[in-house]
Amino acid sequence: MRTIIVGVGKVGYALAASLCAEGHDVTAIDQNRRRLDILDEHLNVNTIEGNAARTDVLKQADIDNADLVIAVTEHDELNMVTAFIAKNAGAQSTIARVRNPAYSDFDDSARMGALGLDMLINPEKVTAKEIAKLISYPEAHYVGFFGDGDLLMLELKLPANCPVLEQPLMELKFPHPCIVAAIQRGDQLLIPKGMDCLRAGDEVLVLANTKEMREIEAFLGIQGNRSRNISIFGGGLCGYYLADRLSHSSQHRQVKIFEPDLKRCEELDRILDHTLVFNSSSTDVALYNDENVGEADVFVAVSDDDKENLFACVLAKNLGAKKVICQIRGSEYAHIVEKVGLDRVVSPSRFTADAILRFINRNYILSLTRFDDTQGQIAEYSIPEHAPCIGKPLMHLGFPAGALVCMINRGDQHIIAQGRDAIQAGDSVLVFSLPEALRKVEILLTGEGK
Repeated sequence: MRTIIVGVGKVGYALAASLCAEGHDVTAIDQNRRRLDILDEHLNVNTIEGNAARTDVLKQADIDNADLVIAVTEHDELNMVTAFIAKNAGAQSTIARVRNPAYSDFDDSARMGALGLDMLINPEKVTAKEIAKLISYPEAHYVGFFGDGDLLMLELKLPANCPVLEQPLMELKFPHPCIVAAIQRGDQLLIPKGMDCLRAGDEVLVLANTKEMREIEAFLGIQGNRSRNISIFGGGLCGYYLADRLSHSSQHRQVKIFEPDLKRCEELDRILDHTLVFNSSSTDVALYNDENVGEADVFVAVSDDDKENLFACVLAKNLGAKKVICQIRGSEYAHIVEKVGLDRVVSPSRFTADAILRFINRNYILSLTRFDDTQGQIAEYSIPEHAPCIGKPLMHLGFPAGALVCMINRGDQHIIAQGRDAIQAGDSVLVFSLPEALRKVEILLTGEGK
């Protein structure tokens, strides 16, 4: 696929890296030569310096033959104008990053069609949605819903008192049907077999019916908690979207925002319901103590400054916050996070790239999540009529060793996959795959990429 990326800041760079890894032909356009030089140095992309809202620049990028144009500059209006011009100049599909809440009503088919847009992507809104899921299950490192929310996958760290350690998986009597899709053991990611045993400290990916997951957690010796007291550092767009989502959820939560800019505090106080807003720096120990940040079920730092987020999370953790979630946009602090004891790092650029990759593969990928170090991904595939897998038992498919079929969704039925099960056209199939197995999995399940 021939893809043009307009704007190569953090999001644009992450997209370029992801699409190059997927084998796409990528051209990047930016008015900042230094950003393009960084791209040239690290990735196999074509680079053009210029304003992509100009037709002559798009012509230089061979817009007539472009399958996709992704506009992700820092300016919403420029992104929308670029997408409009690109579509009229011949691009097959266009995506624009739009962050301003004032443009939220543009996200409907009629308005997008008039603007020449196929997709609007809001990194801060996507990030807030993912953080909200982590807040709902604070004991989990990853939270993913599948099958229209009926199925839940959690990444859980097994405690030393887990009652089923050192027992083969095939012998475990779970209280409800479930599957252990993967085991992270130190630096090693394993796709388990029946004779594999769980160990203390393992991080396991468990898939089950959403309504039954709490009992499965208890079976593994993990206490599932409800998050009632949430503190957020950073009242920018992500902080606003997160607080708004939490304050309107069905659960009764106390939500507090700590924001350094006084004018922004006043604005948030006007537009947010059921949220307490405080004018505070990332290291205001006195205020954090006064507002009981140490008693927070979850502390989240989502300002635009990675360093401030890191400081705020370290302080909150040391004060006693049960779980801390830190947004890191760049890479310079990513290696520090685990050493200072933070629970979870989130990256808007990664969430944005996943959303766009879902759009690109929308004919057969219903959902997609890649893990932090790209060791593996969870994808939900829609099975077309021509797929090579149809009608054959899974045990006879020649499925690669680096992949595991977790679940087959057939209408309202959710089937935990076993060797004798056969996939039918119209099913959706949830698969955990390591990188080396991805291409073969896609060929088997969709017939694409042969």
